[in-house]
Amino acid sequence: MKNKKEIAIVALTTGLALTSVTPSGVGYAEETIQMQVDVQEDLFRTGELTQPSQKTPENVVKDALKEKTEHALSPKQVSGDKGVDYKVLQKRVSYDGTTLVRMQQIYEGKEVYGHQLTAHVDKKGIIKSVSGNSAQNLAKANLKNPINLSKEEAKQYIYTKYGNDIKFISEPEVKEIIFVDENNGQASNAYQVTFAAVTPNYVSGTYLVNAQNGDMLKNMVQESALTVSEEHVESLKETRKSNFISLTGTGKDDVGITRTFGISEQSDGKYALADYTRGQGIETYDVNYRDITFEGRYYPGILATGTSTTFNDSKAVSAHFLATKVYDFYKDKYKRNSFDNKGKKVVSVVHAWDSGETDDPKNWGNAISANINNVSMLIYGDPMVRAFDIAGHEFTHAVTSSESNLEFFGESGAINEALSDIMGTAIEKYVNNGEFNWTIGEQSGSVLRNMKNPSSVKFFDGVPYPDDYTKYSDLNGEDNEGVHFNSSIINKVAYLIAQGGTHNGVTVNGIGEDKMFDIFYYANTDELNMTSNFSELRLACLKVATNKYGANSIEVEAVQKAFDAAKIKGTVKENEKTEANQVPDLTVPPTIILRVGDKFDPMSNIKAIDKEDGDLTNRVEHKGDVNTSKPGKYIVDYSVVDSQGGKATATQTVIVEGNGETSDLNPTLTVPDAATITVGDSFDPMVKVKAIDKEDGDLTFKVKVEGEVDTSKAGTYVVTYTVTDSQGHEVTAKQTVMVKVREEVENELPILKVPATTTITKGEKFDPMVGVSATDKEDGDLTSKVAYEGTIDTSKPGTLEIIYSVRDSAGNEVKTIQKIFVKDKDTSKANGLVNNTNNSNSDKKESTDRELPHTGASTTSSAAMGIWLVIAGTVLTLLVTDEKGEAISKDLPIGNYTLVEVEAPRGYELLKDKIAVKIERDVVVEIKIANKKLPDPTGQIEIEKVDDKDINLKLKGAVFQVLDKEGKEVSRLTTDEKGKVISDQLALGKYTIQEIKAPNGYMLLRDPIEIEIIEEVRTQKLTVKNVKNNWVIPNTGGSGTTSFYVIGFMLMFVVLCLCKKNRI
Repeated sequence: MKNKKEIAIVALTTGLALTSVTPSGVGYAEETIQMQVDVQEDLFRTGELTQPSQKTPENVVKDALKEKTEHALSPKQVSGDKGVDYKVLQKRVSYDGTTLVRMQQIYEGKEVYGHQLTAHVDKKGIIKSVSGNSAQNLAKANLKNPINLSKEEAKQYIYTKYGNDIKFISEPEVKEIIFVDENNGQASNAYQVTFAAVTPNYVSGTYLVNAQNGDMLKNMVQESALTVSEEHVESLKETRKSNFISLTGTGKDDVGITRTFGISEQSDGKYALADYTRGQGIETYDVNYRDITFEGRYYPGILATGTSTTFNDSKAVSAHFLATKVYDFYKDKYKRNSFDNKGKKVVSVVHAWDSGETDDPKNWGNAISANINNVSMLIYGDPMVRAFDIAGHEFTHAVTSSESNLEFFGESGAINEALSDIMGTAIEKYVNNGEFNWTIGEQSGSVLRNMKNPSSVKFFDGVPYPDDYTKYSDLNGEDNEGVHFNSSIINKVAYLIAQGGTHNGVTVNGIGEDKMFDIFYYANTDELNMTSNFSELRLACLKVATNKYGANSIEVEAVQKAFDAAKIKGTVKENEKTEANQVPDLTVPPTIILRVGDKFDPMSNIKAIDKEDGDLTNRVEHKGDVNTSKPGKYIVDYSVVDSQGGKATATQTVIVEGNGETSDLNPTLTVPDAATITVGDSFDPMVKVKAIDKEDGDLTFKVKVEGEVDTSKAGTYVVTYTVTDSQGHEVTAKQTVMVKVREEVENELPILKVPATTTITKGEKFDPMVGVSATDKEDGDLTSKVAYEGTIDTSKPGTLEIIYSVRDSAGNEVKTIQKIFVKDKDTSKANGLVNNTNNSNSDKKESTDRELPHTGASTTSSAAMGIWLVIAGTVLTLLVTDEKGEAISKDLPIGNYTLVEVEAPRGYELLKDKIAVKIERDVVVEIKIANKKLPDPTGQIEIEKVDDKDINLKLKGAVFQVLDKEGKEVSRLTTDEKGKVISDQLALGKYTIQEIKAPNGYMLLRDPIEIEIIEEVRTQKLTVKNVKNNWVIPNTGGSGTTSFYVIGFMLMFVVLCLCKKNRI
């Protein structure tokens, strides 16, 4: 605190007419303040920007923007021109307790493209900040000329560009807009065209075309390698979550960690990677390495399923687990319900492949996000599915589209990309139990960007990513004017805010990554607009840091210095008040009205807060007497001084009215702003409506309602309310009622759980409800409503059946059967059959392994170990051959049996034929069985040789010797001009790889490489980096006993794809 300041807050009052008994007096008036600007920039203003108001926040903002009220907004933010209006895009509570209002500028009914403004209004009706700008002088613009281009002609670009290649296309959305050229300020009538098509590549985006001459004004269309079919789009729409029962599944992900996640049981008994406990669902599909380029009609594939709740596909497990964790991150941290905050479904696709980028289907190193007919999909190549930050990155793009909607072009597009990198890193920390790093995509095998050291990663033609604004480039229009390339500048800022450091001579003290994540998240959702630039991002981050941590906080200092270090400046000086002592904020009601005889508390609703000293209410002093025994007007002066001498003052007017001699005030009419109901619902217009008058009391019964709401059909209706007090003062209010089409939700069937079988001993008591339960999604626990039928006679051996049924409130009924095996006390027989079911009710001492009278035995012999079933109507026992290839059953009841081989010995073909066996008294039946040997399983070794400093430089001529475990050479491999070599088929097992000749100019690899080809991973891949002074061997990892960290794709190709497609 440095400078002493004094601010006087004076409450102004005006005279109002009283009743005829009192000749004159003073009534209530709104508080007025001295407006002030804290941050003064053309496109970003903060401070006390308007006077207090009792109007709704959106009307407060609209009045200021249209210059209908006193304000301190920038001249570039307002427009009082005739024909200009503002439409509310979003209204909600912001992180700082203010009301956020997003506005779209309108001129003569048309949206002015890119001219959106975000305002924050406090509880007093004061605008605290405005970002964005309004187009100026539209009334003088050349907008009256006739529009020569029709809407159909505006679509022509699509057909001229793609012509006969179009396989199908969604109906393009064409909107008439006003476009203002940011370079010369010229305005023109235009069309905004948004479409999605298959050509056969997936093409989507928006372009703006001049409505007079057809010139292209702005092209933001992106082409993806993704190809799709109309049939599969429709099949996605047909997915019905009501066909599933939500359960919990498990499985190992692509890094070998066992994960738990939500799944569903399908109506066919299979289990699907479909979690409907989160929003509208999280679904994971398997496309089984279909080539995107030539087999796009198969995308997104089929819903990933299994026969149990344990899933074995590590790629699908990774994608599904990550999708649920990203959803959970936004839900837990920021209370979001999916990316659109409305629960929208998330679809992931695994085992994708693009032959245009790699010949190896399992090594397509890319991830693509797409939206097809309003179905969002995230498509993974196998190496990318394990990257936590990539999953978070793509999800965050969708969050941005739902909030600030940053245009994917130029500086706003680079902010869009950086926000995805930043929040992707936050999600990596969340998923990985607090562990994370500052590189993007490294778990896939290659670093895409480095937030700590951007220039360590190369973009096109070996150009390093930039780390400050002086290195910004629009790339001559490529990459949508550098949205990926320039994102690294903001990434560097984010790193410095979190970790600190010295960059370009500026030292930043870090505040930790969690605070940094919050600052950028709220800047995105609550401060930025679709065309915000780097300078506006700086001001937005400063505003968030100030609101959350205080103007003189270390957090604000960290944000300022980090942007300074990256050479991103605001266009004006930030408020000097951040360097000086700020006087206390003294809150005093400007006017209060009492009746004769009331008590007066001069400290009622008085508050004093100082940014440096905290709560100073107990230091507030007041002067002035109020005599409540007689009518009159009294003045009370208030003051408070902080520890540095900063003083604030305020004045309160107290009006004491005589009994029965009050000034008549308007009634207070409370009406909900809006209501939403569904077709067929009843609508009571008086719900939550109340009218109170100080003189007349409750006037709710006098409220008049105008306007009808037809609940038989969908639509938007306006209801007007009016109330008049006894003195003729009339107040009106309006409520908007939206009637929506009812979403039909199919009632789900109850879940009835009953033991399949139970074995008891003759004479035992049997409770048919043991182990039985029934639940229903709509009705809850229905166990008490379960009915069963069937005779339960345990007095003699035999097999009994009980039929169970349960019905829910909607009439849905399910049935199932339990079999009861009643065994003899002495023989363990049940009507001649022995049950071998292993369940909780079985007596393990009374199993089929005990000796039975009058039985024989069976001996099976095969070439090696295998598993057999011995069957007589139902499964009786398993036989597993030992190391000698033999298996002997226990004694079996006399009768006919069937042997079925269910698992062949490793390396042998499964026997398809069944074997009939007859068991006779005291006879051992010996059976010899031969299995056909399968060819020995084999695999391959694939080596890629690259330069240590530049992995895009492939090394030809390296010679490797492959030795088996006895040290015998089994193969000799020489890398080609691409630096690659693949061995012939080799038997499974361990091998040693020794480099016996290095590429020209490189040293020979000193240490041998140990590797193992296993059945689960038949092709072992490794990349060896050569340096001129030493060798660098990559770290091992993956799913083999000794496997290697696989780079798997060339960085240049990845970055090229990132620029041409809608991907990270």
